Amino acid sequence: MSEVGIQAVGDNQFVLSGPLSFTSVRGLWQRGQELFHEGAAIHLDLKEVTHTDSAGLALLVEWVCVLQRAKGRLELRNVPQQLQVIARTSRMDELLNLNGS
Repeated sequence: MSEVGIQAVGDNQFVLSGPLSFTSVRGLWQRGQELFHEGAAIHLDLKEVTHTDSAGLALLVEWVCVLQRAKGRLELRNVPQQLQVIARTSRMDELLNLNGS
């Protein structure tokens, strides 16, 4: 199984990689807390996500909420089909702004 990670690729631009699952999101949550700043417009590319489940969705929803409270926002790019389906099924697609995906 590949390792999960988040890598900065520019100013407030990150690439998320590996599996987003119950066992991996805890470390990502902490890393996001270190990287995302108040008022930031974060661009998160999910092109290297290999697998996701509801825990991955929960992590992204939490990041959106944290950034909204801090007057920032999270823009997702290259959202895997699997995550889009989970988000739509749980009615979180609008919160994640996936309606156009």
